[in-house]
Amino acid sequence: MHVLSDCITSYDKKKLPEMPDYYESKGCSVQTLDETMQFLLLTKLNGNRSCNRINLTMINFKEITNANIWKVCTLEPFEEQKDFVAENIQSLAEAYATRNEGGNALPLAVYNDETLVGFIMIGKGTVGNEKESELIKKNYSLWRLMIDKKYQGKGFGRQTLDAAMALIRTYPFGKADKVWLSYEPENVRAREIYRKYGFVENGEMCGNEIIAVYDL
Repeated sequence: MHVLSDCITSYDKKKLPEMPDYYESKGCSVQTLDETMQFLLLTKLNGNRSCNRINLTMINFKEITNANIWKVCTLEPFEEQKDFVAENIQSLAEAYATRNEGGNALPLAVYNDETLVGFIMIGKGTVGNEKESELIKKNYSLWRLMIDKKYQGKGFGRQTLDAAMALIRTYPFGKADKVWLSYEPENVRAREIYRKYGFVENGEMCGNEIIAVYDL
């Protein structure tokens, strides 16, 4: 059961500060109205109709600054995932080079409330390959997405995807029809996660990686 803290009342006003703890002790999830509305907005933007499965964990993105850059660079996946995920410091270097050349790259730190849990990078247009299709040239890319090994298995990956799609639908680099991403054929886990989310392989490759596409 979810309880809105804004709506908690009591016949004894002195007990109001104690009420959230009381509800949590009964197994309820206490959330502010603002947090709930943010979640429902993301759900609506993503076209997600499974509102009966509300998870009120709040994933949010923050810019990479001097305050968090080295923390972001120390995030890492499990050892067996490292062949499939570029190091974040490499991604930041690619973002820097892409911007210097007039391209679009938006690297962001992923937070669960105030806890750093991952890294994401969104792009639009070229990703620096010699031969790129019209799909790549004209649309958004989910260039990088990683969740630190300490925070995997908690639903943060799916919530990060939801938040990323909501951000992309604000069209920060201009209008587009699709989002694409790529993964290595051997990365069976990522392939299945993105398939379940709604990404569809279109037969194209980005280097040695399979491209999958999501309609905005």
